[in-house]
Amino acid sequence: MFGSKAVDIVEYWQIVCRTVVEYWQIVCRTVVEYWQMVCRTIVVYWQMVCRTIVEYWQMVCRTVVEYWQMVCRTIVEYWQMVCRTIVEYWQMVCRTLVVYWQMSVGQL
Repeated sequence: MFGSKAVDIVEYWQIVCRTVVEYWQIVCRTVVEYWQMVCRTIVVYWQMVCRTIVEYWQMVCRTVVEYWQMVCRTIVEYWQMVCRTIVEYWQMVCRTLVVYWQMSVGQL
């Protein structure tokens, strides 16, 4: 009789321990899954934020680069025109002087 009672006590505590272990396994699995979901959400959010920031600054940089390319092209074209005008002016002056001196020498 005493042996049967000891077996009942052992079985009772085995059931209690198994129930406690299963309970904590469920609790821990739930907590882990919750934090995995939270962390996944945080990572996805920051990936989106960072992608948006990168795309914004790429656009800003592209716009700034295009602006300065246009400014520099305009400056270069302006000075090319100025230099072409100066060169053409002096070519004309020199041609005129050469013709004048050729005529002057021819008259002597």
